[in-house]
Amino acid sequence: MPDVILYSFTIAICFFAGILAIGYLPLNKRGNFWFGTFLFSLAFALLSRVIALKGFEREYPQIIPIAELSRFIIAPSFYFGVWCYTRNTAVSQKTKVLHFLPALLFLSTISVPYFLQIGDITDAFSPQTNNIIGFVMRIAVPMQLVIYWVLSLTLLLRHRNTLRLLSTRQGDLSWLSGILLSQLLIISIWITCKLINNDTIDFTVPYLCLFLVLFMVCHLLKQKEVFLKIEERYEPGYDNYVVRPRLTDDQLEEYKCSLDQLLEKQEIFTDPDMSLSLLSKKIGVTVNDLSYLINVRYHVNFYTLINTYRIQKVKLLLSDDRYKHLTILGIAYEAGFTSKSTFNAAFKKHSGFTPSDYLKCINTEKMSTCTLPDDLTQI
Repeated sequence: MPDVILYSFTIAICFFAGILAIGYLPLNKRGNFWFGTFLFSLAFALLSRVIALKGFEREYPQIIPIAELSRFIIAPSFYFGVWCYTRNTAVSQKTKVLHFLPALLFLSTISVPYFLQIGDITDAFSPQTNNIIGFVMRIAVPMQLVIYWVLSLTLLLRHRNTLRLLSTRQGDLSWLSGILLSQLLIISIWITCKLINNDTIDFTVPYLCLFLVLFMVCHLLKQKEVFLKIEERYEPGYDNYVVRPRLTDDQLEEYKCSLDQLLEKQEIFTDPDMSLSLLSKKIGVTVNDLSYLINVRYHVNFYTLINTYRIQKVKLLLSDDRYKHLTILGIAYEAGFTSKSTFNAAFKKHSGFTPSDYLKCINTEKMSTCTLPDDLTQI
């Protein structure tokens, strides 16, 4: 009985939060759409569990094909939610179809035939076919959950490495790590119970599901916009709208001069805690205006701009005999980096050489054969 109450409470929250995420949360709309879809799918899957616990399969048979279909939607919808929160690129239609192909197959071969016949789901197929379908379902659903959990974790780790590489706290999505950890625990318990055919530890799942949903909803509600967009302002014209740039040319030039001063004279990029919001305060503009300025005048984003100056600083220090007493890592710290791994990755990305290879070129006086690019000329 406590399981039914907990599941029912979780289902209600999932439905309400799903509607909220898809239709009413104004920020991160693409990501929230997929997380809302995830919550709806989870609600139907838990509803199937409640029906099974109460023995209502015969009384509410129409719920079964919907609930089973939702099992193939839960994992990819969560994955696309993480995608939209960690990558500022839209998901192509081809990719969506590919990832939801199992759900489409289940819909066309199981759900639709069932509803057309208005009978028990097993009536649509022979016993042998039902056995095969049951076996595939038992294997496919756990495999899909594990695969998409790994894919979601990979996206989140890449995002975290990017933030660490760029030495900024903006866009931190550590709360997603908590959700993935809860999912891992639930998936592990569920698969373990299936493998050993013992539900001894299954009583923890309702509590974990409720915690996961409440934790997720709480952070969705307070999550700020992950990706800052270059905005355009519109003025009414005679027949339609006329696009007016966010900043005028004079403003762009003025703010660029201030930014150049901070970068080239004060070398603010050497501050390991430098972020877009902190830099905007130094210049006296909004975060969105600064993002627009960097995109329009430098043709890169904030992170690339800061790292370009840091790498150029490292190159200058490596060539300066006054800094020979410092290690390569020590020079990286001087330029604003905070760890060896992030520095090496940034240096390789921006120059095409590892820091040690670059230093060898300097020491052996073979710089002419290295053809190292000047990153600043690319801005």
